[in-house]
Amino acid sequence: MRERVIETTQITKTYGKVLALDHVDICVKRGDIYGPIGDNGAGKSTLLKLLAGHSAASTGEIRLLGEQGREGTAKGETAQWSDDRTAGLFRKPDSGK
Repeated sequence: MRERVIETTQITKTYGKVLALDHVDICVKRGDIYGPIGDNGAGKSTLLKLLAGHSAASTGEIRLLGEQGREGTAKGETAQWSDDRTAGLFRKPDSGK
């Protein structure tokens, strides 16, 4: 069975009274390739910001390589993962040099 590299459970994101994501569940296994598609305002960018740790989910859990992000306790604090666990997920393109 392939390793789960990205997994979300019931993540919700609100901005004030605006519901941007509503109980989203995702499971991406090593080697899978996904691309979010949808209408403007569907939550694609919001989802990617949560996965990258640039924003914190209002509710739910996000796990990268099995590690749950540290939930922010102060307003505006973002989820974070240790660099050694995510380094292989977000590689810079080879410059060819």
